[in-house]
Amino acid sequence: MNDNRKLISYAIDKLSKSLVHISTVKSGLDCGCVCPSCGGALVAKKGNYRADHFSHYNCSECNGGAETALHLAAKKILLESKELTLPTLSLRDGLFSKLEEEFNHRLDELNLQNFYVGLDSRIISEPIKISVDSVESEKRLYLDDLTYIIPDLILTSHNRQLIIEIVVTNGVDIVKREKLRKINISAMKINLSAIDYSITPDELKSIIIDGSSYKSWIFNKKAHDRFKYYYSNSTQVNYRFKNGDPISKNKCKKDGQINKSCAHCSSQLMYDGKVEWCCYPIKIEETYR
Repeated sequence: MNDNRKLISYAIDKLSKSLVHISTVKSGLDCGCVCPSCGGALVAKKGNYRADHFSHYNCSECNGGAETALHLAAKKILLESKELTLPTLSLRDGLFSKLEEEFNHRLDELNLQNFYVGLDSRIISEPIKISVDSVESEKRLYLDDLTYIIPDLILTSHNRQLIIEIVVTNGVDIVKREKLRKINISAMKINLSAIDYSITPDELKSIIIDGSSYKSWIFNKKAHDRFKYYYSNSTQVNYRFKNGDPISKNKCKKDGQINKSCAHCSSQLMYDGKVEWCCYPIKIEETYR
């Protein structure tokens, strides 16, 4: 593992209470910083080290200092930004939980690696940069009078809200994911779990604001509405594989043929190794990639 992987690069300035990067402070205890996780005093180690970093002073390193620092740094970038690049959006991002549970069960039965075949290729939109009107941190969103969630950030763009979860160690579990769906606000995650913690502020900003490879959708309302429409108007068709393509065992609703390849048909929604979903006469508008 890279020795720089868990270095603390950000800390809290004791006087200003603001988050600062190792490159902006003095060396040693003169840095005047504390750990964003445990609040303990930090010393800035700069110069003859594998990478400049903060270290706990006169005590052992706490658990979570580096992770908390990176999480706060990512939030700070988003809170100050006026734009953000969204990741690729496909019909797969519109799967609703009940259907996903059904597919998971089928996946176990058939021992398949991918039960969304076709959905990933149905692209609604490529990565796109949006303007940001406002960003709120740690705001409660209520499902009912007693149940609520607190997402990392809520971004508003052109009167539309977007929930953002920043993942450094703990991911978005099933319970939180379901709550996000019930609120019916699009939600995406930025997964920083694999990056080097000694990353520079400019590099981190580029990943969070300009990039899309570290981002994915937890739930997307637009994709959900489109997928639900197609799915509710689809019928199941039994098929077999021939030369890697799904071949319908039933009479094609479009032209009445039997044993016809359904690959890349404009009405084919998805298939899972046993059954495919055909939307004919509806034509699926999303680009097939």
